[in-house]
Amino acid sequence: MDLRLIIEQFEIDQPILIGHSDGGSIALIYAAHYPTTAVITAAAHSYVEMTGAGGIQYAIEQYQQTVFREKLQKYHGEKTDTLFYAWADTWLSPHFADWEINSLLPKIEAPCLLLQGKEDQYASAQHLFNMASQIGSNAEAILIENCGHTPHLQAKKKTLQLMSDFILQHSPKAPSSLV
Repeated sequence: MDLRLIIEQFEIDQPILIGHSDGGSIALIYAAHYPTTAVITAAAHSYVEMTGAGGIQYAIEQYQQTVFREKLQKYHGEKTDTLFYAWADTWLSPHFADWEINSLLPKIEAPCLLLQGKEDQYASAQHLFNMASQIGSNAEAILIENCGHTPHLQAKKKTLQLMSDFILQHSPKAPSSLV
């Protein structure tokens, strides 16, 4: 389903969007087209990077040889294999190699908090800083030490504090404390 339709269904005028990985990319795409109060991404992508291909190959190996598949089944049930390979095959496809949203990033007017783990296996630190540069002065990029692709799990306390502070700073209706 289209994110715009979901937001409209709940009658939200200017959402605060939070997205991880591909979800972060979706949040950025939405913010480039529609009024948005703020955007927070964790490990978002704005183009296909060769660093990510190595990480995806490793993820495939982990999926096939470890309990990674069982962990994903908790969330995706019997569609786990289909969803995992659709994700991996898409990102590794030669047809997808030119995918990018960099041309949309300068259109984002909402404040953006861009988070990424320093040890993210799918993107380089330069990827994060390129996104911030494309968005401009309303973007803040933070590289989180001792963290990979999932800051909300691997650096939970720091990530939640950064998100909470950002929301409090940019939301006119935010409660006095979120964490």
